[in-house]
Amino acid sequence: MTVAVELLGPVVVRVDGAPADLGVRARALLARLALDPGRVVSVDALVDALWDGAPPAAPANALQAVVSRVRRAVPGLPLAARAPGYLLDLPRDAVDACRLEDLATTDPAAAEALWRGEPLADLRDLAFTAAPAARWAELRLVAAERRLAGAGAAQLPELDRLVAEHPLREGLVALRVLALHRAGRTTDALAAHEQTRRRLAEELGLDPGPALRAAQLAVLREEEPERPVLRTALTSFRGRVAELDLVADRLAGGRLVTLLGPGGAGKTRLALEVAHQREASTSDGVWWVELAPVGEPRQLPAAVLTAVGQRTATTLERVPTVVEAGARLREVFASRRGLLVLDNCEHLVDAVARLTDDLLTACPGLVVLTTSREALGIPGEALVPVGPLPVPDADDPGAADADVVRLFADRARSADPSFAVTPATLPLLLEVCRRLDGMPLALELAAARLRTLGLAQIAARLDDRFALLTGGSRVALPRQQTLRA
Repeated sequence: MTVAVELLGPVVVRVDGAPADLGVRARALLARLALDPGRVVSVDALVDALWDGAPPAAPANALQAVVSRVRRAVPGLPLAARAPGYLLDLPRDAVDACRLEDLATTDPAAAEALWRGEPLADLRDLAFTAAPAARWAELRLVAAERRLAGAGAAQLPELDRLVAEHPLREGLVALRVLALHRAGRTTDALAAHEQTRRRLAEELGLDPGPALRAAQLAVLREEEPERPVLRTALTSFRGRVAELDLVADRLAGGRLVTLLGPGGAGKTRLALEVAHQREASTSDGVWWVELAPVGEPRQLPAAVLTAVGQRTATTLERVPTVVEAGARLREVFASRRGLLVLDNCEHLVDAVARLTDDLLTACPGLVVLTTSREALGIPGEALVPVGPLPVPDADDPGAADADVVRLFADRARSADPSFAVTPATLPLLLEVCRRLDGMPLALELAAARLRTLGLAQIAARLDDRFALLTGGSRVALPRQQTLRA
């Protein structure tokens, strides 16, 4: 039996993936024990937590009654009596809040993905929940700051929201100041710093700390922001061996490759794998440009400049014209040798085609990889189709090791650590994969629903897949959170 306790939202106790039916006091008991998994919590501490300082006449008996109800509701639960109290004998990775604590600084995106809402939301009238909920909220912000380090124009909407929610958090304000600077909005960057400086003085009687002072200094000195580091892949890469080989072959013999396929086929993930494979072998590295947030063709050159770590303002007051930004890009890449990845080109395909043709003509050391639902249609473009993953038949001896099965199982275990591919579950899993046409995004969204639904329930609801397959990672782009995008 696998038990998982979720505290980063309303309290949920899952047994083999299914939520247990528990009353308020039972959830409070397990939540308090899960704050210290594997450790004994005294009877006095448990009574104080459950009855909030107003214990019943016979507190030990009342607590024993709650323990009994929990054991009846969840037979086999590792809830043990151990002097001077009780312990929930679970590893730290069985409690989402413990995983948040462990991942906040080492894998911030994974830490943020654990967040379901206000921690311990259904128990907030109990005093014991206040301190851990506040600690986890702080860790969530720490994770956001780590993830957004080096942010540019594409991350400004998220930084705007976070700073609006936490206007005196200097780390977030500093990130926003630097992101505005990288986006060429120097005046706005200095204004954001000044606004926070005044609020700190007026409301707290404080001067800006080191992070905010350093951000202001970087803007005033007009320092070139560091070139963004190629982003880390947060999920394992499954399959696509033939496509990887084909891309390598096309890049060896040419300078422009487009990964062509429908939305959700996995073009971005394949491009990221190619980028990481080539990073060490290119003298000037790999530049990654996410084009989904770019709304208009005229914004394209400035967005590319920002993504490759260049200022986009020629003065402190204005953003450069398309011609100026294009000229600056030619200067940037003229003597460099590296790979430029342009991800999600389809809504800007004409502008991307013109810019790419211009750069490849003027910059002999540059190689370009694009992902798009539509070909650029310019000379020298090599197309690599990216389609669905093949779905084997249930009686295929190698079905359990098929790429489509391994992808689903890998993402499923992120939602439900107890998920396993067995002879009993394999036919139903393959049916889900087949009904989703082997499309990686659809499979990932379906696997994410295992937090709340069983595999059979997911299969039964696929007739309305657009309603079912929503709510992907909160930190993903909107197009990666639903099949509707």
